[in-house]
Amino acid sequence: RAYIVSSMESLHFIDMSNHAVPVIKGKLDHQSISILHPFDDGNSLVIGGIDRKSAELSQLQISLFNTTDLGNPILLSNYSVDRASSSQIEYNLHASHFLPSSQKLILPTSIKVQKVSSGFDGFTIFDVFQENISTSFNISHIDPIKIETTCCKDNYLTPRILVKESIVTTIKGHTILAYDLNTKEKLWELNLDKNNADCFDGGYWCDSLTLE
Repeated sequence: RAYIVSSMESLHFIDMSNHAVPVIKGKLDHQSISILHPFDDGNSLVIGGIDRKSAELSQLQISLFNTTDLGNPILLSNYSVDRASSSQIEYNLHASHFLPSSQKLILPTSIKVQKVSSGFDGFTIFDVFQENISTSFNISHIDPIKIETTCCKDNYLTPRILVKESIVTTIKGHTILAYDLNTKEKLWELNLDKNNADCFDGGYWCDSLTLE
């Protein structure tokens, strides 16, 4: 079997039992499909967005489908992330990570606002089960209180995720962090701008897209 996304809005299910004659068995219409992760035998995790806004997703949606019958995909569970959150996964296909053994999904998320203590930039870990999808915890790469006053260089690390056993290392913005996925405790942090004295207008978001 094969799964093909067309125009980021339709997911086609293809029967490849005869490689010489592939057959389209079914289609799933879903707004702004960004990522497809195999979940287990017969189930697929679809990540996309609702009400797409500018270059990012104004609202993330995570959906788990049973695709045992390619002609009749069944929605098992879904989860809509806070509308204020956006993610870079729509244009950065390597920014997410799914761990089948622990059934955890890791996505880069951001809330770009000017209100003090309301901004966020980091990653969100989700627990994904057939019965439900829920938020486990957040990994913040910037203290929200310091977003407006942070002195940063005019550059920004592309989000990446590295996982070894229960330890996840996340790279984003101006920092690199390591967390234990089981205990949710931070193990260490590397601030690449720690000794930076060159400031740019915009605080933490000096390098990013226009604030929402």
